[in-house]
Amino acid sequence: MIRMDYLAIVALTAVTFGCAGVQHPVEPDVVEVTLPVSADRVKAAVTKVLADDDYCCVDWKDGSQLKTGYRVNNRASGIGS
Repeated sequence: MIRMDYLAIVALTAVTFGCAGVQHPVEPDVVEVTLPVSADRVKAAVTKVLADDDYCCVDWKDGSQLKTGYRVNNRASGIGS
């Protein structure tokens, strides 16, 4: 009986301290690039790629930053399509 009590205490302690970790903040998804073409061509290409990958509502801010809506998944399987 005493061994079962110790086992229960050890198990409870392990679960309690195992789940009490510090959560790290998620870093924003940012990419910086320099391309040797005009900004208008880059915007058009990026907008086309996002539209081809089913992202809706591409909204350009300040000429260099964009915001999109959620990705629309119209494919049947979604894998390998």
